[in-house]
Amino acid sequence: MSKVDPYEPYWKSCVTGAMGHYFDMVEDGYPEEALRLHRERFADMARGGPGEVGWYSQYDDHTLTEVSYREREFGGEDEWPDAFFQEVCILMKWSEY
Repeated sequence: MSKVDPYEPYWKSCVTGAMGHYFDMVEDGYPEEALRLHRERFADMARGGPGEVGWYSQYDDHTLTEVSYREREFGGEDEWPDAFFQEVCILMKWSEY
């Protein structure tokens, strides 16, 4: 059993899960356009952006509240800093980043 480092940010333990999610998308046969959009969103968030690229609209959640993709899917920068998205992009070797 490995010990949990209480000083290591939570997001570090989620990098492999984010990578696995992308591989699942590929395996499930997502179209290249959807895969590219996913990579571009992560690249945008890695640069500090809101991830609003492609066909995403701030009203996609149908609550008619203004919220960015990053806030809706990841809860903002406090829990999911730019470094999380940077690490995923670097490890995946995504050219979009």
